[in-house]
Amino acid sequence: MFGGAGTKSPVPPIVEGVERWTINNLIRLPGGARRFDGLTRHFDLHWKDHIVGRKSGNIWGWYQRLQAPVMMWEKYPDLPTSEVFPHAAVRAMFGGTRLFTSSLDWLIAYALFKGFEEIELYGYRMGHPHYLYQVGSGRWWLKQCRDRGVKVTHLSPSMLASISRDVEFKPPQPDSTHLMYGLETTDRSKLYRGR
Repeated sequence: MFGGAGTKSPVPPIVEGVERWTINNLIRLPGGARRFDGLTRHFDLHWKDHIVGRKSGNIWGWYQRLQAPVMMWEKYPDLPTSEVFPHAAVRAMFGGTRLFTSSLDWLIAYALFKGFEEIELYGYRMGHPHYLYQVGSGRWWLKQCRDRGVKVTHLSPSMLASISRDVEFKPPQPDSTHLMYGLETTDRSKLYRGR
């Protein structure tokens, strides 16, 4: 799974049979294009109006040229490679949780839903204050991996690298006022913030 954080860690080599997942407008970020070599699946878990409204060039046109599946909330006629992300089934597998504060949370949940046994994370630093609210939920999802025997490797520095004791003894408690990222809102103030 490739995130958008800058890192000096080398981009992992392409390995036959290993899926390579990318997210959002990563292609527009500095050095982002290198992460798309060997791409097997792309995720943009936002609604189309948000995607085309980004100030990052014609990302929709880029998606239309992708030869890999693009996971989205719905299938779009003008994007033949778009596939519906099964958010209801994924949530049901985890008791209907609403704890999704980032695209990474959705990707980890999807990998567990699909039965993957190993996950490698690259470019998910989450050290900038802008993203710190996502660390608690990210660690909770990594605990779900650990509890299911799924190996997670951090291929670049990340705030997620250690699962804190707080996750063990004080699991996140999102409620109905906390909206799910991408699906219900992109307004960070409406997401679970670990309070």
